[in-house]
Amino acid sequence: STAWRALPNLREVYLSQNKLAGPIPAELTSPYLSQLKVLHLDNNFFTGSIPDTKTTKENDVRLALKEWYIFWNKLTGTLPSRTLWALQDSLEDFQFHHQDNITGVLPTIMGHLHQLRQLSGHDNHLTGSIPTQLGNLKQLHTVKLHNNYLQGEFPCSGTSLEEVWLDCGNNGTILDCDCCTACFPLSTA
Repeated sequence: STAWRALPNLREVYLSQNKLAGPIPAELTSPYLSQLKVLHLDNNFFTGSIPDTKTTKENDVRLALKEWYIFWNKLTGTLPSRTLWALQDSLEDFQFHHQDNITGVLPTIMGHLHQLRQLSGHDNHLTGSIPTQLGNLKQLHTVKLHNNYLQGEFPCSGTSLEEVWLDCGNNGTILDCDCCTACFPLSTA
């Protein structure tokens, strides 16, 4: 809805546990709401893909969002690279777990989210390697990416990690993770 465009100074949206359904309005991750810092849309019935802003590197629009909670919905598709690019100087807490239908790889831009402290994307269908750039994030302290299909090594060095949950136990796919605090076997269900 274009109604969101009429709220350019909106800073916080808390719509958790409201039985909301349908797609997430694209305006919520657009430059129209450039002052938005908190977006809690978790525990609803949202469907479709996670909105990817029209922002590009060429127009250099940045978003101010610090907390983005979209977990426990019914979202599908891949993670929105352009939106994540626009959030690289602000996003601190990104939680998109328990979607079960988020697919694809973790975009390399995730390793450029300089303020990121918590990344929780477990219980999805993510594949590929974890971007080595995550090892460059000095603020990062919690990573929960278990119950996915990620492979390779997890970049631990140089981080302030306190909590790392990955599929690195028996039959896990992460080959090397010296910093894991919880290792999970790859789910066969």
